[in-house]
Amino acid sequence: MSKNITIQEGGTAKQMTVEKLRTNLVGGGSCLWVPEDTVTLGRKTITENGTFVAADDGLYGYARVTVRGVGRANGTDRDGDDASTTTDSGGALVTKKLPSRLVVDTPPTLTAYADGALIDFSGMVVRACLRSGGVWSDQAHPNGVIPLNELILPVTQADMASVHSDLWTDGAGINAIMLSYTQRWFIDYNDREKSVYVSEQVGVRNGKPAMYGCAVGPTQFFITRYNNCIYTFGSTADRELAGYYFDAAAERGNYYKFRMTTFSTGTGQVKEYGSADEWATAVPNSTVKPTGTPSLTPVSAGQEVPVQWERPEDGKTLETAFEISVS
Repeated sequence: MSKNITIQEGGTAKQMTVEKLRTNLVGGGSCLWVPEDTVTLGRKTITENGTFVAADDGLYGYARVTVRGVGRANGTDRDGDDASTTTDSGGALVTKKLPSRLVVDTPPTLTAYADGALIDFSGMVVRACLRSGGVWSDQAHPNGVIPLNELILPVTQADMASVHSDLWTDGAGINAIMLSYTQRWFIDYNDREKSVYVSEQVGVRNGKPAMYGCAVGPTQFFITRYNNCIYTFGSTADRELAGYYFDAAAERGNYYKFRMTTFSTGTGQVKEYGSADEWATAVPNSTVKPTGTPSLTPVSAGQEVPVQWERPEDGKTLETAFEISVS
């Protein structure tokens, strides 16, 4: 049977309160206990390794502690480099820098190929580098050099179709770039989903990326300007040359703004469009008037060959590339 126990003074029961309670410690000495509602607790966010004392913050203790970015398998260190954090045998945190990018320090010995030839990677030197600059290294990768057998090489064949060039010329005054119409989707003003076929960006209009395009497509063609007029030729289909600009910040989605329309005439033939568009600054100038079907060759044509490596700590794939010429 339980009984209510009270402390009496002179035969009269007294209601007692406790402000502090002292208890003995096992190793000697004593400590004071105080009511929880009389102490000041706070919250703390920790973003780095270290020892944190509540009294240093003017508190009895922490009601909540939030830890961010400490001890993650793939975080960053004080220098901004990728890093992994582990604990040693003594429980101390150990931070190890990780590489964040690859650099082809020395391209392969052979960099010129015929279309379809197999790529020879002999002589290539690839190094792993830190985000903050400088070469990363460890015991297995002195000076950051990645052995060829650790590299992932997804492209092993020269391919003329993958050649890119910023400029094409006939060597007699005609200079052009090649544009390709590819499909992109947008929402029109009637809230209907539509598509438009547009080229690579050729300038800026109203502060937005500007390009040429057509409501139907695709097609590919050359474009140049001569005597302040636009000319196209070598087109693979009859398409219009319409000006669009892309507004990625539109409230309901991605909008293309229609500007003008002029239809091409026949595939391959030169078409003159009148006054050049001032915003199409990427269209090069020719010194002679294009006629017929000019025969162009790429200037400094090259194919990008990707080079990849999975860093051992977390398997993240790093990638770079080098360029080969293809004929």
